[in-house]
Amino acid sequence: MVRSQGKEAFEALLNEAMPFGEFMFERLTQDQRLDGEAAQNAIANQAVTMIRQVPDGFNREGLITLLSRQLRWGENEKRLRQLISSAPASDSKSKSSANDLKLTPVRRAIAMILQHPELAAELPEMPELTELDLTGMPFLLELLAQIKGMESPTTGLLLELWRGKREEKALAQLATADIFQNLNVQLSGEIDVWQEMLDTFERFYVECLKQRLSELQKRGEQGKLTPNEAEELIILLKEL
Repeated sequence: MVRSQGKEAFEALLNEAMPFGEFMFERLTQDQRLDGEAAQNAIANQAVTMIRQVPDGFNREGLITLLSRQLRWGENEKRLRQLISSAPASDSKSKSSANDLKLTPVRRAIAMILQHPELAAELPEMPELTELDLTGMPFLLELLAQIKGMESPTTGLLLELWRGKREEKALAQLATADIFQNLNVQLSGEIDVWQEMLDTFERFYVECLKQRLSELQKRGEQGKLTPNEAEELIILLKEL
């Protein structure tokens, strides 16, 4: 829509959009009447199922208050809170664990470039990484190539390229992942993200050198080194 009608038209629609709480309640009541306690309880139970999926905080509180007001429960807002708190403990845990991806070095790199594509576009070319035998590396390099091919890369544009593909769900999760989880770093602005991105790819580069060194040493043990490979081996030993 932005491409066909422009930014201003899209923003105008956003400004006129119905708030989520009102939209949810309207959909819940479109085929039901609010008369009678049974009908109100049925609507409340449906709404609670949705509200349980909203993280604790301002948004959930707002939905509870709105629903209580719409149902005219007044002081009985506590009934809603009891319904919500009675959710099986396993519900939220199973959903969160299903959505959690263990951040391997490659996945964390993907998360970084997804969340900061404008920085990833500035990374130097590293053709050597195509030789690195690491799970997910070909995909990471493909994503990086897509970013470098864009005039103004954004997270949304990247995700759109993978819509409907098997990687879509994982990319959506990585686009909101905590890229600094389990890392002892202090963020003081974008420069830290840039430095961590550089450090991450430098580590990949070093792993690539180590992998090539191992291959050459193995060939040397077998007496199969060519003169050029012997020279490369010496250079790698100095480099590392």
